[in-house]
Amino acid sequence: MENNGINNKDLQVGEWYTCYSAGFWQLIQTFPKYASFDYVGENAKWKKGDLIGQWCIVKKAFTPKMKKSIRVEFTDSAWLKPASEETVCQINQLFQDDPKYKKRFDLFDNTPAPMITNQWVSLTDSEEADLIPKMRLLPPRFSIDQFYSITQISKSCFHKPPTSHLLNFSGYPWDLTDCFDEIYFKADLIRLNP
Repeated sequence: MENNGINNKDLQVGEWYTCYSAGFWQLIQTFPKYASFDYVGENAKWKKGDLIGQWCIVKKAFTPKMKKSIRVEFTDSAWLKPASEETVCQINQLFQDDPKYKKRFDLFDNTPAPMITNQWVSLTDSEEADLIPKMRLLPPRFSIDQFYSITQISKSCFHKPPTSHLLNFSGYPWDLTDCFDEIYFKADLIRLNP
């Protein structure tokens, strides 16, 4: 796989980086990035289960103009580039000059917003009424196969728009089954406007 970012072995938790989203980000945590599907592209090729990089949780402290801005995201390690020594010194000085902001930054929750996987689905009113209570039976963590098994929803209901509903599945891309299928912790059924 082509990787224009830094080598994964060079990542250091606690160090400062730039990434696809502007500003200066501290690396909080890393997870192995395994392929959850087979892929063949122009610059990359992998099979389901291949280790293809790392997922990184990063916390923003400052904008490019060094204005305070706290935010937590996850990203592929390929997007991370080390901040310059000059920038790191500036960050350290800003934190030293404003210990309240440093404390606020340190105490800010390190949990990024989850990834949302969408599936378009068409349901009649009775199918919707049947599905909603079954969705309450889902375990705290479930795969898409478990979703189908528990809800007994017909796979024929899933197709390209226009549809009557949207199913949103929430999870993190590093949370996978032993077979490298994505695991979710929430499913939301959204009725679309006609």
